[in-house]
Parts: sequence; structure tokens; C-alpha cells
Amino acid sequence: MSLPRCPACRGEELPLFLTEAEVAGELEARERFFLERLDRDLPAAQLRDITDVALGTPAPIVRCARCGTLIRESDEASFREDVYDPRALEAIHQSHVAAFRRKKAQFDGLLEPGARVIEIGSYVGGFAQIAAEIRWRIAAVDIGPETARFTRSLGIPTLETSFEEGPFDEDSIDGVFVWNCFEQLSSPRRTVAAIARTLRRHGLLIVRVPDARLYAAHSSLRILAYNGFLGWPHRFGYDIPALRRLCEASDLRFVSARRSRAMRPHRASMHRWAQAEEIAAMSDPAARGWLEVTFEKAA
Repeated sequence: MSLPRCPACRGEELPLFLTEAEVAGELEARERFFLERLDRDLPAAQLRDITDVALGTPAPIVRCARCGTLIRESDEASFREDVYDPRALEAIHQSHVAAFRRKKAQFDGLLEPGARVIEIGSYVGGFAQIAAEIRWRIAAVDIGPETARFTRSLGIPTLETSFEEGPFDEDSIDGVFVWNCFEQLSSPRRTVAAIARTLRRHGLLIVRVPDARLYAAHSSLRILAYNGFLGWPHRFGYDIPALRRLCEASDLRFVSARRSRAMRPHRASMHRWAQAEEIAAMSDPAARGWLEVTFEKAA
């Protein structure tokens, strides 16, 4: 394991949580689970974010003995070199637009029209499209060449870089959003410090991450699968206390947290019984494994 310390608490005791073979078993279970539930054959290239995930190769996972953060051995090049089928990008984009449109009421009053907003890891531009509809001044950063090019094709200014390497002045940004990406950042402390530096007073940081505590504690195949957790295809895994520790170290004040379900394309391509199964599995809010956490720059 190349990482000497936990990114959340700087702990150095990182016992093994899952072996490479155990992760391989979960990835195989993930593939079987969804292929059994799809009601049509989809080309392999269109199974992105279903059975095909960015960190979908077996690797050992350790867990911080102090705060419980999960750490997976991974390589940032896997994101920079990602290749996508254009149809897959469009399908994922449409599913994300629909998901963020359902959240639109949640954004009302969060920031004023005209607010300067940055999205880190814009991916397929779903949130960026909704932010533009709200009349925020949205720009994005993404290290993936294909996803950055796709987002630019939507008319969203997108830099192909990391946030901390971007041309952002101090106290110049009203809101930073990191949806389904914060857990993949290779240097989260460095990124959070850069965000805190560039946010204006009372500016907001909102991150959406998979709940490592739910993954570590849950044994239900359905709950783990429908949250997209099988094989834990993420570089890190945080719970709310670990995320607070990480962000508060850069003087970002915790505001609130809520739970939500996974964003996944092709839900309509599943058998009706599978769609009903997922609705039932996610009916308990405690089973929804994605955390949306808001922080504020207080000074």
C-alpha cells in the first residue's frame, strides 16, 4: 500500500479490510446481479457505471483503525485514460440530468442567481446543466479528456485539470460541488485546502460520497448492489465523522448531511420486478448509501 497515512485523520495503522480475492468476488457478484436484472442485452460499452466501473479491478482494501476510512490501492491514470462509448456518455448524462432535476428544489435559495460555481469532476455534465438552468455561473474541472470534451460540447466551460492546479483566485468562488468524485481524489486534503482558499466568506462546499460505514456494516447483497458498493470501486471511503474531520481541518464548518440513492443509468432497462425490488430496498432512508454533505467557509 503506497499511502502511508489515512487522508481523514492522518492515522498510520491501516489493517487489511478486504483481500484482493474478496474484492474480486464482490465484483463478480456485482456483474451477475445486474446482468440477471437487465431485461435486454446491452453492448458491453454501455454497461458503464453498472457492471463496468472506473476502479473495477481487484485490489486490497485497508481500513483506518482510528476513524474507519477505507483506502483502496489505485492509480489516478485509470481516470485520465478512461475511454467511453459515446452512447454510454449520453445515457449517463441523461440519467444524471434527471437525477439532478429531481434535486432542483434542494438547490433553490442555496446560492443567489449569478453565483460563481465550480464543479470538480464534472463527468457527464448533469449537474452543470441544471446549475446553468438555475442561472449560476458554472464552470467545471475534470481530469478525464473524454469526459471534459463531452462536457464542453454541452457549452459548459471545462478545464482538463485538477482543481488545485486551476486558475482560481482567493475568495472568488461562491460554491464548489463535488458529486460522485470526492472519494476518488488522490490528495483530498490538498484539494480541500485549495477549495477553502478560493471560497468567499460563507461560500459552500457540497460533496456527495458513498457511505463507508454502511458498506462496512451491511451484509445485504441487494443493499450493497443497488448502492453500487460491490467491489468498492472507490479510492477512499468516508463516513460523516471522517469527512467532517477532513474538511474542518481547513476551517470549513459542517452544515448538514442527507442520504440519497445511487445515480445509475439504464434503470428503465431493468425488469419490472427488479425496478420494484430496488424501490423496496431503498424505501428505508437508512439503506440509501450516498451522503450529500454541506460545509461552509465561516471566515
